[in-house]
Amino acid sequence: MASIRASAADRMAGFMSMHDLAVTTTPVPDAGPIDVIWVRPQPSEDPDSQDVLIEHRAPTSWDDRIVRPAPEAVSLFWRFVREKWGIEALER
Repeated sequence: MASIRASAADRMAGFMSMHDLAVTTTPVPDAGPIDVIWVRPQPSEDPDSQDVLIEHRAPTSWDDRIVRPAPEAVSLFWRFVREKWGIEALER
């Protein structure tokens, strides 16, 4: 969440639940389907699994999803944001 605030707070909006993060571009439309990138833990039968699901849900139904280990989640999230919305993370 910190990298979003630092890089794109003026171009993206989102919310967090206990386990999930949902992000969309701004301004958020008043009606209709919304283009969203979800970041959530991936359910697994392995209790030690730390896999994360990054999922782009598009109004066109051309959805993408990928599961990777938790340490890769932030870079994968920014790859989705760059590819889907053309928004770059600020280099730190």
